[in-house]
Amino acid sequence: MGAECDPVTNAAHPLRRRKVDSMRLSDRGFTLVDLPPLPIDLLESFHHLEFDKYAGHSRYRRFGQYRLVTTPAGFGFEQLPHRRYTAPRVFNSLVGGIGREYAPLTVDFTPLVSWAVEHVPLEPDVDWQVDVHQIRVVATAGNAGVVVPEGPHQDGHEYVVIAVVDRHDVTGGELKLTPLDSRGGEPFFADVVPAGRAVVLKDLELWHDVTPVEPVGERGWRDTLIMTFTRWSEKKYGEEFEVREILDQATPDADVLQELSVFFETTLGKRPDPDEDYFASGELSSLSALELVDFVERRFAIRVEATDLDLANFRTMRRIARFVQVKNTGVRQ
Repeated sequence: MGAECDPVTNAAHPLRRRKVDSMRLSDRGFTLVDLPPLPIDLLESFHHLEFDKYAGHSRYRRFGQYRLVTTPAGFGFEQLPHRRYTAPRVFNSLVGGIGREYAPLTVDFTPLVSWAVEHVPLEPDVDWQVDVHQIRVVATAGNAGVVVPEGPHQDGHEYVVIAVVDRHDVTGGELKLTPLDSRGGEPFFADVVPAGRAVVLKDLELWHDVTPVEPVGERGWRDTLIMTFTRWSEKKYGEEFEVREILDQATPDADVLQELSVFFETTLGKRPDPDEDYFASGELSSLSALELVDFVERRFAIRVEATDLDLANFRTMRRIARFVQVKNTGVRQ
């Protein structure tokens, strides 16, 4: 990505240390700041985003993730291997708990992330996960561009930076910030953030929403960069996180549970409760366990790898049903 970088931190210019107090947000948990001049290749890259199939008809997107690594000189960057994006369901009722596939970023965003770090009150002695979402919302005649399908929400991160890069022939797109105890109530801030400005939010202390954009003529768009900051110790990245969000929060398929009930009725002579541990009770023999694995592979058309042969995946019918769902999403455990 761009300049020659240190092989460990992937940062050509480590960010200098600075006092957290110098970047205090308002008592309401937000502030507005001006964006720095943006390079031409970054601006042009918005014309080459890919359609976001998870967000209706109007959104185009790319996505990337970084780790901010604390060093004696300040923060350094490590670009993380590209993965699907999984948001916790508790923060996104529409597509949370789903592994969403987005195309990777194509330009170097580290200068802009570096700028954001200077405006977010990050603790300097811990590592941080940074997610970068590059988004274009398109509005056409008769079709408003929906910016936030889920309405007033939180993203589940400690800090969020919403940078408005461009507004081309659109009206609307009003940012609304609402107190934490008043979701859907009267916002304490409601205004259109113009191109060239950004809002820094303390995500978990308020609700945020953006109204749809309408075209001035036949077609217009709103380009934004959303950067989220999460302590690395609480990271939302990697297989362990994905499996936990998809496996533990997914609602088991009723048809899968029914098929398993029939299998156990034949094998054990009864239908266990969905959360009954038949291994702990000794009801399932080693031979029956092998038959169970064989049944799961054949009936649900999945491949159970050697690394999948963990009692945690098979000890209850509900666990099996969730395991089948995870295998069908392509997330490795």
